[in-house]
Parts: sequence; C-alpha cells; structure tokens
Amino acid sequence: MSRHLLLFLFVGLFLIAGCPQDDDDDTTGDDDVTGDDDTTGDDDTTGPVDADGDGWDETEDCDDNDPELNLDDADGDGFTTCDGDCDDDDDAVNPDATEETCDGVDND
Repeated sequence: MSRHLLLFLFVGLFLIAGCPQDDDDDTTGDDDVTGDDDTTGDDDTTGPVDADGDGWDETEDCDDNDPELNLDDADGDGFTTCDGDCDDDDDAVNPDATEETCDGVDND
C-alpha cells in the first residue's frame, strides 16, 4: 500500500475513534442510561401516584392519604367530599343545603 493511503486510513480511524457519539435524546451529551428524552436525568416511566387507592391520583385528589376524601360525587348533589360534602350518600346533605334545626342532622 502506498504511504498516502496508509496515512489516510490512519487519520480516518483516529477521527472516528476520537469523536464521541451522542446517542441519547437530549442536548446534554451525557448519554444517560435512563432512556428518557429530557435533560432532567430522571426516568419518565412513572406517572402520578394514587397513594390512598380511591381512583384519584395525587395531582387531582384533595388528600391523597385519605380515601374518604376524593372527587367522586356519590349522591349526585354536585358536591364531593373534597368540596366539603360531609355525607356523600345523602343528596340533601351538602355545603349549599339549608340547615334545619332540631332534625339531628348536620345538613350543611
């Protein structure tokens, strides 16, 4: 082989081996191993958590540690336990109800 061809091959190998490859999806150049597509370094495979198991995750639930407090309107009165409905099994009991004295029920 000619000297020029050997020199060309040597320089080409040097350039290929000497250039770092950035094959992750973000712009940091750190080739993180999480496989995420942003620059935070966290793995984006987990979503919001429903800690109390009431069907409402932490981004929506007013108290994700208490399954009794959630955004379900079981009695259809337009109020949830998060809205202050203290008896979501009785549509006559809600924050807008008129308090009736002497009936033994906290109507509002």
